[in-house]
Amino acid sequence: MPKPPSSLSSSNNQGNLPADAFNSTNPEKAVFELFSEHRSYDYQQLDTTLEYSDYKLMPHQAYGRKWMADQESDGRNGGIVADEMGLGKTLQALVRIKDDRISAIARGGTVGPTLVVGPKSILLQWEEEIRRTFHFDERLICKIYHGANRSLADLDKTDIVLTTYGILNSDHESTEGMYSYFDTRLLLILMLNVNKATKWTRRYGLFRHSWRRLILDEAHEIRNPGTKKAKAAFAVNAEYRWCLTGTPIQNKLYDLFSLFHLLGVKDFSEDQWFKRNIEAPGARSRNSIRPGAQRLLKIALGSAMLRRLKTDEVNGCPILSLPPLQITVWNCQFSPSEREFYDALEARMKDIIEELLNQLEHGDIRFYSTAWVLLLRLRQACLHPSLLIEQRLEQVADDVGSKERRQDVSNKDNRCLLCRNQTNSDKHKEECGRFIDMAKIFSRNQASTKIKITLGLLREIKTRPGNEKTIIFSQFTSMLNIIEPFLQRQGIRFARLDGTMDMNRRKQQLSDIKEMPRVTVILVSLRTGGVGLNLTECNNVILFDLWWNPAVEEQAFARAHRMGQIRPVNVYKLVTENTVEERIMELQDRKKKLATETLDRDEIENLKKLSKKELLSLMACHS
Repeated sequence: MPKPPSSLSSSNNQGNLPADAFNSTNPEKAVFELFSEHRSYDYQQLDTTLEYSDYKLMPHQAYGRKWMADQESDGRNGGIVADEMGLGKTLQALVRIKDDRISAIARGGTVGPTLVVGPKSILLQWEEEIRRTFHFDERLICKIYHGANRSLADLDKTDIVLTTYGILNSDHESTEGMYSYFDTRLLLILMLNVNKATKWTRRYGLFRHSWRRLILDEAHEIRNPGTKKAKAAFAVNAEYRWCLTGTPIQNKLYDLFSLFHLLGVKDFSEDQWFKRNIEAPGARSRNSIRPGAQRLLKIALGSAMLRRLKTDEVNGCPILSLPPLQITVWNCQFSPSEREFYDALEARMKDIIEELLNQLEHGDIRFYSTAWVLLLRLRQACLHPSLLIEQRLEQVADDVGSKERRQDVSNKDNRCLLCRNQTNSDKHKEECGRFIDMAKIFSRNQASTKIKITLGLLREIKTRPGNEKTIIFSQFTSMLNIIEPFLQRQGIRFARLDGTMDMNRRKQQLSDIKEMPRVTVILVSLRTGGVGLNLTECNNVILFDLWWNPAVEEQAFARAHRMGQIRPVNVYKLVTENTVEERIMELQDRKKKLATETLDRDEIENLKKLSKKELLSLMACHS
C-alpha cells in the first residue's frame, strides 16, 4: 500500500530555490521561472569518489548523492530529482541504490529490490548505465520485466527490476481483476481447483511484492492522475518513492499534483486540497496559481525537489561543460514537380479551412482535428509526396497524435481520404481525391529534395576524420521506411529505432550503432527515441521534419549533446522554403514561451493554444 503522507518542512532545502521565485507580479510566469532560474547549492567538501567504480562524480552529482540519502533518512521517503536532461539523474539514482545496499550489508542486514518504471525506450539505457558505472564484481543485479514471458523469479537475488508503465498498468489491472474474482469465488477456487488459484496469484505480478523503493523515470508520464498508469504507480507498495524528470511541469500547474500524490506530501497529495488552495479558481491559463499560494508551493517544492540546470555554476564555472552545439537551419528548395504539387495542395487546404472557419467561431473542437489533418498533409508533402498515400493516417496519429486523435481518424464513416472531413459531398471527395492521384505519380524510389540533401550531408560527414556517426530523426516511421533503401544503395550501414521493435531488437540496434565502426547512421522515430537515450557515439543530428514544440526537438538533440560527448555536435534542421515548415519555424520564434514552458507532445492541444490569426497564418490564410 502507498506510504502515509510525509511531513512538509520549510527548512532544509527550501533555500535551494530562488529567494524571489514567487515575488512576481505575474504568478503564472513565476511558476515556470521556478524551474528555469539558477539555484545556489553548497558543493564544497563533498566526496566525489566511488569505492565501487572508476567513475568520479561531478560536484552536482555528489551533492545529489547526499541529498537523496538525506531524503530517505529524514522521513520524507523520497523526492523529485528534476535536474535538466543530461546531468546524470540515472547515475545519481544508481548510486543511491548501491550506497543503500552497502549500508545494509555493513549492518548485517539486507534490502529489497528497487522497482524502476519508465518508457520502453529507456530501460536498456538503465542496463547500460549499470554495466558502464560499476566494477564488474560490484555491479547491481538487474532484471528487465517485460514481454509475454516476463518473470519475477529469483527476486531475492535482484537489486533492480526494470519495467515499463504499460507493464505496470497491465499487472495492476490483473491485480484488480484478481481481487474482484477472489471476492466472489475465492473459497470455491481453493476447494475445487488449486492450480487455477495459483494462476491467479501469478497474475499479481509486480503488485505481489514490497519494494525497497519505486523510481519513476520520465515521471511526468503520470501527470494526469486519472490515467491507468498513474493509478498503477500510486498503488505500488514501496518504502521510498522517487520521481526523475527534467520537466516536472509539461503543460499546466496541475501536472505537479500527481508527483506530490505519489510522494505522499501532506495536503499537496490531496486532490481537492490542491485545487482549492493552489490552483487559481476558474483559471483558463494552464499555469495559473491561486493568489497567496506561492509561498506554499515554494515550500513544498523546496522540501521535495532537487533541480539543477546545465548553466548553474560551481566556483564560477558551469556544472557541466559540453563541447559546442552548432544548429544549422538547412533551407531546402523543392524541385519543380514537388513545388507544383505542394502549391496545388496548399491551395486546396486553404479552401477547406475557410469553409470550416465558422466551426472555430462556435468553438467546435472538430475544427482543430480537421486543421491538424490539413497541416499534417502539408508537412508530409514537404518530406516526400508519396507519404500521402504510403502512410495510413491511423499510423500517423499513433506516432504524433493524441488518443482522441487516434480514435477520431479510425472512424471511416463518410470521411474524405485526404482531409478526413466527414462529408456526403461527392464534389468535395473528388477534389481531394485528385491530390491522392497526383501523389501516386511520385514513386517512393524517387528521391525527394530532403532525401537528396540528407544523402549529401552524409557524404560530407563521411569525409571528416574520426568516423563520425549520425542520428536521423523523423516523427513519421513510414518516412524512415522510405529513407532506408536510399541508404542501402549508397552503401551506408545503419541501425534503426522505432516503437514497433521488441526489447531484444532494440538492444541489438543500439549495440550496432554504439559498437560497430561500420554502422554510421541510426534512423530514429522522434517520439520513440527523443527521450532517455544516450547516443554520444553520434555527434551529428539530422532533423528530417519539424516538431510543433522546439523543446521536444531540443530533447532529441540532447541524445547526442550530453554528458560523455567529447566532440562538437552538429545539428541540421531541414526546412523547405516557402512552405508550412517555414511558418512553423516563425511561429516557434514568436512562441519562445511555449518552447521553454512546456513539453506537450499532443499536437491538437498545441493547436488549441494558438490564436485564430496564428492558426490561419500556418495555413497561409488571411484572417
